[in-house]
Amino acid sequence: PGGNIANRPAASLRDVFLLWMPHTTASMEARLEVIKMLLERHSKVGWALVIKLWPENGGTVMTRATPEWQDWADGWKRGVTRGELSKANVALVELSFIAAEAVPERWIELLKHLKSLGPDLLETALASLEKLAATSEDAEFRFKLWTELKEQIQRHTYFSDAKWAYPAPVVARLEGIAGKLVPSDPVSQAIPLFESGFFRVGRKAMSFKDQEALLLSTRAEAVGKVSMSGGSDAVFQLAKSVAEPWGVGVALADAAKEKYDPLIIPLMLVVEDKKLEGFARGYAARRLGDNGRKWLDGAVLKQWAPDQAATLLALASCEKRIWTIAEGLGEEASMNYWKQARVFFRGSAEDVTYAVEHLISAGRSAEAVEMLCLSADDGKSEGEPIATKKLIEVTRRALSGTLSENARLVQADSVRVLLE
Repeated sequence: PGGNIANRPAASLRDVFLLWMPHTTASMEARLEVIKMLLERHSKVGWALVIKLWPENGGTVMTRATPEWQDWADGWKRGVTRGELSKANVALVELSFIAAEAVPERWIELLKHLKSLGPDLLETALASLEKLAATSEDAEFRFKLWTELKEQIQRHTYFSDAKWAYPAPVVARLEGIAGKLVPSDPVSQAIPLFESGFFRVGRKAMSFKDQEALLLSTRAEAVGKVSMSGGSDAVFQLAKSVAEPWGVGVALADAAKEKYDPLIIPLMLVVEDKKLEGFARGYAARRLGDNGRKWLDGAVLKQWAPDQAATLLALASCEKRIWTIAEGLGEEASMNYWKQARVFFRGSAEDVTYAVEHLISAGRSAEAVEMLCLSADDGKSEGEPIATKKLIEVTRRALSGTLSENARLVQADSVRVLLE
């Protein structure tokens, strides 16, 4: 257990019981009895096996050797008939429903697989979910089930024209079930919009620009409700509860505009809690578009701590004007800025060389080579290209630093592009 090669115990167990290619002479009825026993005596192992055996399209299996010195497999043939497979699939799904009735949390996993079911079995599953939504009193379970339902609804709505997507009536049933499970507090309602799962809204047929606009407006509306119901404390709770706190900051900036500026900027740009820090930086990056002129001022930034000022500048575009402001704030702020600055910049050879040298001084040699690669003579650079001698010198300096293995691979590819 815990390894990642093919024939681990769980993989071997799956191959032995595989419905469409079992590697045992045991009958289908006997195999199902063993699975039922596993669910009773070794619940986690048994449930993991059921999920691996779930009837879905695709899959591969390595054939197993038959006994060479025993005769109990004589006459046995690999594979099953279509009728046997259909019967086995139905029996396994019905067994999984019984197992999920005993442990309701299992429905959360089953929701990911229901799309492979025929109409009758799908109806049974939906009826069970409707009953569960109406009777369960476990708040944590209800939230998890609601979250998974939301993701499945969004996925099948987004890909509604795909052959595998649920038809509209099934999506409507799922929406009805989810409606019975909606959390009462706005923070919990907003959490799924900022998780790392499938968070697209709308439909695939929409343009990317329209999809992004809809997602941003949906997030802003949700965070606006959080702000109105619980103020900054509720917003901070949301930011600390999600996988993408940066997005919460962006949504708050869209929803509340300048309301939270004094509370977040610059005080929260550098804090110990990395989620709150990411949230604050997302907020600041969004607010720079509306309030950049006020903050991107040397006189204002000098009143801030050097790391706060450098962080805000790093959120702005990477350009000479910003570099000049950073340099005017002193050596500490300037170095802190170059440790965070973006590398997407194209300009004159003089400006590129200036930026690359500062990146190297800040210990970011991989990013320095990346900027060189982006800004080399590609027909888009301004003015004269970087002289070959200077290019080699800066590249050598970048490569002489201590690098991780991944950084070395990235740099090696970038240097190849530069030399070409």
